[in-house]
Amino acid sequence: MPTITELLNLVITDIFNERDTAKRSAAIAELVTEDIVFVDPDGETRGRADFEQKVTALLQGQPESFRFGDVEAPRAVGDLGVHRWNLGPAGGDVVATGLDVVLAEGGRIKRLWTLLD
Repeated sequence: MPTITELLNLVITDIFNERDTAKRSAAIAELVTEDIVFVDPDGETRGRADFEQKVTALLQGQPESFRFGDVEAPRAVGDLGVHRWNLGPAGGDVVATGLDVVLAEGGRIKRLWTLLD
């Protein structure tokens, strides 16, 4: 079972940076609960299928060269974790930064909040 900090890293590498639909779908099935709640500035998404659609739409709206990266290492206490990230083209200027807050349950992400800077 992954730790909270491992989950925070995996949500970036295996979900939000994964362009291969099948690999991303497998990661979502493994890393998030069926009833995940994802909240970002655009609103609230409930359930694994809707979360996957949200991530797919986000990736389709970005250039292929864009990647999420670490601003600092994830931190955790108990089942709660935080991760500061940035977004931009590989080797280029950062176009967005933010903070993910995760609540885990049973080694999977139960709730994910994304705050933009």
